[in-house]
Amino acid sequence: MPEKPIALIVDDDKDWLETMEDGLGSDFQILKAKTLSEVNKVIDNKGIKIEIALVDIKLDETKINDDSGLSAMFSLNKTGIPCIATTSSNNGDAVRAALMTGRAKDVWFKSERLVVLKEKVENIGNRLNEERKEAVETIGFTNEFTRLSKNLLSVTFVVLTLIVGTAYLFPNNFIAVASVAVGLIILIFSTLALFYNKITGEQFVQLIKTSQNKVE
Repeated sequence: MPEKPIALIVDDDKDWLETMEDGLGSDFQILKAKTLSEVNKVIDNKGIKIEIALVDIKLDETKINDDSGLSAMFSLNKTGIPCIATTSSNNGDAVRAALMTGRAKDVWFKSERLVVLKEKVENIGNRLNEERKEAVETIGFTNEFTRLSKNLLSVTFVVLTLIVGTAYLFPNNFIAVASVAVGLIILIFSTLALFYNKITGEQFVQLIKTSQNKVE
């Protein structure tokens, strides 16, 4: 039986740690942290692969303008761990900070039911799986495009060589030179046709856009 994925719950309130653990424990192995330093220790442990983290926006309500929660979210996201911000407050500024500064994928208000939290976790997991799938497909398109480009460069070199060679051998035979040129052009278009049979036009456009974005 495969092991459950790991979820990290970050909250300085013991009751909320237990509540969220009860809500997600059937689907995840649960790790818990109460402070930013504990979060950093988890991040430094390269042997642990965390699928998602739930992070309280304010880890210490007794501190004014404390940004430990935001720092924890930012650090987790920086290492590729998606976060859901959790909060018992409806403060709009805090929520915006979690989404913008902390780079949280979503926000769960503690006044909401645990089933809502589970749905948010599932939605993020599905979204990330789709993004990974698209990334793999894009890599495949890129490799295919690179291979095609190299082949076309080789074909172009051969075309020029054969045309020049034919013109040199038959300087007064325009028909022979033209025939070779037409035949080689047909070969190039045949190669392109084979390429398009492997990917659709829409995928080809997506590949070009992805290549442009990487350059930018």
